[in-house]
Amino acid sequence: MEDRELCKRYRDRLVLYHYGELQPAEETSVREHLSTCKHCNAELDEIVKGLQAIIFLLKEGDGMETEKIAALFGISVGAVTSHLVRAVETLKKYMPEYIDTPR
Repeated sequence: MEDRELCKRYRDRLVLYHYGELQPAEETSVREHLSTCKHCNAELDEIVKGLQAIIFLLKEGDGMETEKIAALFGISVGAVTSHLVRAVETLKKYMPEYIDTPR
């Protein structure tokens, strides 16, 4: 299997891996993949930085410009935006009770 195809299998699991939300067999599989894949390790590092920026934004960044948050965490504005979108998608999928939905 080509590296990119293999990485696609793991990419969606990295946030859940970071939070310890995977089943034991899946966690082992992701950990083994990370032990040899520099691309997924870099992706996980970006996820962690993005999540830190999101948490900061939610707790203390009210009104703070995206550019300043990106600079604070050493990531691009696009990465902040991308992680916000991914965080919302992840919340919708795994924790829909945290997302306000119109009634």
